[in-house]
Order: sequence, then C-alpha cells, then structure tokens
Amino acid sequence: MPDLDLALPEELGLAPHRLQVALDVLERAAESGDVPGIATAILRRDKLARLAAIGWRDPGENRLPVQPETIFLVASLTKPVVCAGLMLLVQDGLLSLDQPVASLLKGFGKKGKDAVRVRHLFTHTSGLPDQLPNNAELRARHAPIEEFVQEGLRLEPLFPAGTGISYQSMGILMLAEIAERLTGQR
Repeated sequence: MPDLDLALPEELGLAPHRLQVALDVLERAAESGDVPGIATAILRRDKLARLAAIGWRDPGENRLPVQPETIFLVASLTKPVVCAGLMLLVQDGLLSLDQPVASLLKGFGKKGKDAVRVRHLFTHTSGLPDQLPNNAELRARHAPIEEFVQEGLRLEPLFPAGTGISYQSMGILMLAEIAERLTGQR
C-alpha cells in the first residue's frame, strides 16, 4: 500500500458512524461466507480515513487472514474499466473501432487473426478463446501479465473474426495491451 496520510473521517467530511455501518456490512458478509475475505481502503482527498482487512484469503483448511496489502484476483471486474478506457481513446481520436488489431500489436496478425478489428475484441467476436490453454500453469507460477499477452499474440482463433460470438477474456487483455501501448500507462 502506498504511503498515505491518515486523517480522521470527520476531518475529511465523512461520518464515522456511517463508515462503521459500511464496515459492519462487510464483516457480516465475511462471517456469513458470502465472501471469504475483504481488504478495503477508504480515502478522500488523497487521505486515508479507514483501512480494513476482514476474513480469509482462502476459505480452505489452511486459512490465512486477509491483510490490508492482500491482492485479490478481480478478473472480470476489470473488463468495464478497460473498455471504458479504450472508448476514451476512441473518443480522443487515438484509436478506431475498425482498426486492425495487428496494426496496434506487433505479432497479433498471425494464425488467421489478421482480420480481427478492435471492435471484435469489445464484442467477443474476435475468435479468441476465453482463457489460454496454459492459463492454470501461468497463474500457478504467478507469471507476469506480459507472458499472458505474448501467449495471446500466438493464439490461433477458434473461428474467423466476426463470424461467431464467444466470451473471451483474452480479447479484453488485448484491449488492455493496446491501451498501454498507446498511452504508455499500465
């Protein structure tokens, strides 16, 4: 967690009792088993009002408690953020929905992916699979995201772009890579 100035909630215009109500809801969710664990930071004006770690990292036998710095895999929750960010690049004229992905990602246009356009990545019509064939192995060894990207560049599509629909996390990963390359920001 980056160093943040700590402040009393009321100094930030936050009601301490309302923060506690929110934290109580999170506690009950963990206690009931609705979620195994939660790490949260409540900030306002770049100041930390409350930090909480609730529940367990893993609900299995060897339970470890959540710590404030615990990192959780959020997976599909990132999809709307990535897509919104890419649409801002479209809005700003830095990207076209009809642009070939191969013009943006060197090495992408091989194995029948030369017809894939940016819009196909958004609409799950690119032909890319949801996960890599070696997804479990990459995750087990905590491979860096760049390895996932490189594996994605080498994929053969399940079908020609625009001819079918298949939920595909790999397409969103390619959108994230496009954003990073266009903006220089991760």
